[in-house]
Amino acid sequence: MKTILEVAIFFFFLSLGFLLGLFYAANTLLPVFYGIPKAVFAYFRGQISFKPVLLYLIAPFLWTVSFLVVFVALALLWNSAFEYLRESAAFKFGNALGGLALLLNTLFNKKTRTHMRTEFDEFILPYRK
Repeated sequence: MKTILEVAIFFFFLSLGFLLGLFYAANTLLPVFYGIPKAVFAYFRGQISFKPVLLYLIAPFLWTVSFLVVFVALALLWNSAFEYLRESAAFKFGNALGGLALLLNTLFNKKTRTHMRTEFDEFILPYRK
């Protein structure tokens, strides 16, 4: 039988993984799978300059590098915490669930797709030809 503390720790790491998965997916996956293709397509149709495509490439790269730096620093400075996160099924499941939740919300929610389209149009407005 699990103690209340073990259950609380499980849900804490599940929630932490979910929030990090949601945050990482929003800052890396959406620009890569939504912003870059739309920007490249608009560039080849002659509607925008190439600068937004580069900007959409830079953001996921910077977020990936920043997450890598944080986790490497955690591994070097506090190895036991890093190993606990690495081996935590709750953290991994929450992380996958957060990314999946964001992708499903993006794919199946009409309001979200409309909002993303509006944000994309506002972002590329200064780069229109």
